[in-house]
This record gives sequence, structure tokens and C-alpha cells, in this order.
Amino acid sequence: MYGVIFLFKYPTGEAPTDVPKDGTYDHEAGNNLFFAAQTIQNACGTQAIVSLLLNREGEVDIGKELKEFKEFAGEFPPEVLMPGHAFLSYHGLRA
Repeated sequence: MYGVIFLFKYPTGEAPTDVPKDGTYDHEAGNNLFFAAQTIQNACGTQAIVSLLLNREGEVDIGKELKEFKEFAGEFPPEVLMPGHAFLSYHGLRA
């Protein structure tokens, strides 16, 4: 299993475009991915690993707590940052 974890701020100075710099966009790819924007300080690595596991559910036994979290947070639209906030408050992830 492979995943990409960005541990730095992604560049935001470029203007959005419908034309990629290289290759093509797959606009439907995000429809089947779990993504929670980081809204918690110093949790980038943990949150990235949890997102990676949630996106590989068919290949990895993620357990009861992560399944419940994925179902709970997956109901929120990612553009309002709610999955990231859910990561902070979900009781099954707090130890």
C-alpha cells in the first residue's frame, strides 16, 4: 500500500486553471476518496495516515472505530472542513 503525505503547506500562489500542467485531470477521482482537511494543530501525520487507511478499507482491516468514523465523517461535504473537525471530536479516535 502506498500513500502520499504532504508535511508542508501546499503552494497556493498559482491561479486555478482547468488545464493541468501535465497530463489530464480525473475530476471523478475524488468522489471515491475520503479526505479531511487538517484543522488540528500538529496532527498532519496522524491525520494523513488515518485518511490513507480509510481509502484502503478493502485491503486493510480498519476496525470498528475507524469504520464508524468513516461513515460519520463521510456524510459531511469536504469543502466546509467538517470531516477535519470531526477528526478532532470523534470519541472513537480519542485515546
